[in-house]
Amino acid sequence: MIVKLTAGEQEEFEKVVTDAKCNPDDFEVRVEDITEHARPSLSIIKRMVTVKNVKNGKEKTYQAGGHGTAWGEDFKKDIKESYFS
Repeated sequence: MIVKLTAGEQEEFEKVVTDAKCNPDDFEVRVEDITEHARPSLSIIKRMVTVKNVKNGKEKTYQAGGHGTAWGEDFKKDIKESYFS
């Protein structure tokens, strides 16, 4: 199921992009909910966040949610290292 970034994630995404001297409009973000339902009373919330530079087609998918995932930090590192350029 395709979902949206949370308001906080959207704000952080735009800040990271503008801090990198890029235009947020040059990026497309797709979030897919892949929550795992281990049993009725236990769900592990997981999402896959795909960021695409629409100008050059470069894209990368990040895991969000679950233990030890920080897609925003991984994206920040990638954009600073010019992955999307």
